[in-house]
Amino acid sequence: MPKIANPTASILCVFLCIFMASCQIQALHSTSPQATVDTDSIPAVLRSIEIDDPKTRFDQLVRNELQFAIAGGSKRTGDLPYTLSLSSSKSVRSIGISDVDFGPRAFFVTISSKYVLRDVRKAAPLAQGSQQGTASYDRVDQEFTNIRSERDAEIRAAKAAALRIRQALAIAIEKSL
Repeated sequence: MPKIANPTASILCVFLCIFMASCQIQALHSTSPQATVDTDSIPAVLRSIEIDDPKTRFDQLVRNELQFAIAGGSKRTGDLPYTLSLSSSKSVRSIGISDVDFGPRAFFVTISSKYVLRDVRKAAPLAQGSQQGTASYDRVDQEFTNIRSERDAEIRAAKAAALRIRQALAIAIEKSL
């Protein structure tokens, strides 16, 4: 019988192999192979969310990005059992880099969105919270360029906030399934 050089190392290796064999890695947004009905998958539940009408321009920006993120451009038909309320606002702050003659040149735009996900069949909210998206832009000596670059930054910040809201919703739905 061959002699084992270090028996504790070999025992540790066996236990490590058994532990690693029991691990599973699965994407959060993928359809579960254990779910036999497609309506239980997270993407299907996300597609069944109806987002309330926007009240401000920033609500509209986040809503548009979120609708595309959760539905992927597909049509949603039938009863939508979940409703999502959004309330978004914008803040602008300078980075602090300043030109002596013209003031600060670099800015951050932050879109903050509060959300509440409700199941129409239940009274209590399934998920609620707030997420932010931030984008930077530079100001120059041309006014139209400044307006356009700030709007582009708002769109990028809204997209970042919408993706974070989608992730938060997916996690909340995963916990409730």
